[in-house]
Amino acid sequence: MLINFLCNMRLKYIVFAVVLLTGSACRRSSSSCALLKNDLESEQDTTGLTTKHAHSGHYSYVLPHGSQFGSKVFKAPLSSCGKIPRKIRASAQAYVMSGRVGTTMLVVSLQCHGRRPDVWAALTINEAVKRFQTWVDLKKTIEIPADALPTDEVQVYVWHMDATAEPTYFDDFKIKGYE
Repeated sequence: MLINFLCNMRLKYIVFAVVLLTGSACRRSSSSCALLKNDLESEQDTTGLTTKHAHSGHYSYVLPHGSQFGSKVFKAPLSSCGKIPRKIRASAQAYVMSGRVGTTMLVVSLQCHGRRPDVWAALTINEAVKRFQTWVDLKKTIEIPADALPTDEVQVYVWHMDATAEPTYFDDFKIKGYE
């Protein structure tokens, strides 16, 4: 009798474990794809690159004092994902010397080549960075419109609205698409 009881209990635990595992496997996961990953180490055009500060490798990208736009724009077509993602997340590492970065922004845009208005959003660096003289992870997400085409292009760049802002360093640019 005790053996039957133990066997029945073991069976119940096995059934419970199978149901639990099956239920978690059916949950909807947010799949992603990498549209771009650039640590600046294999850049052919070294304009704007420096070895003064680097998060990974030897180089970082600097937006110097007096420049409104940087010399680098990181681009990737939506077709890089296979199917058009619903959201795009751009990320980069930033190194800020102090809080005197003005209105420096990490900009993420979807260029629709005149077919429709472009979609863009910006992350203001001084709102995101709370620690200075250390690398900080920046992230900005935008929604992709339903009428986006595979030929539409995601762009990430840095913008000093106030050209008097101090130099800001960036490294490890990434663009990911999410369903």
